[in-house]
Amino acid sequence: MSEQMDEMLKDELDHVKDVNNPRLVIKNDEDADDVLRILKALDAKDQDNKKVADHNVAAVDAWLSRKQAETQSDREYYTNLIKSYFASKRSSDPKYLLDVPNGRVSTRKNPSGLNYVDDLVLKSLTEQGADEFIRTKHEIDKKSLKKEGRFANGKFILPTGEIVDGVTEKPSTTTIKININ
Repeated sequence: MSEQMDEMLKDELDHVKDVNNPRLVIKNDEDADDVLRILKALDAKDQDNKKVADHNVAAVDAWLSRKQAETQSDREYYTNLIKSYFASKRSSDPKYLLDVPNGRVSTRKNPSGLNYVDDLVLKSLTEQGADEFIRTKHEIDKKSLKKEGRFANGKFILPTGEIVDGVTEKPSTTTIKININ
């Protein structure tokens, strides 16, 4: 943002403090334009605040990443020490469990299973006609349902005359949209 623009926005924001009272009334297009200029200045201030915050967040994230990288190699070293110690104890006692005031080390058996490459498996099952292993997701085709059906007496009716439960009319609404240039 240019320095001149910064000054203009600061003037506008100072003006906001003057007009921020319950007696403010927009009487004509000129007053409305003044309020839109104030809204624009407030948006610019929010953007500046976000830039400062983003810069600080980025700096903190960078600092945290650096600090975590510094401790990662130490963490790996000490974890490997514990794993080696634990493995040596387990070799002599298969039921060994390390349980000390600062932590516990044990083993967990992970069951065998299958790994899938979903696209490849789906293609293979489809080609073999093994449809019993393929799930189909059921969902409403809202676009075609809206196109084909109609409302009558508060009920949604298909061209065949059947009533579809769970469909209600949503009335159109009008909202006020403010565009600040």
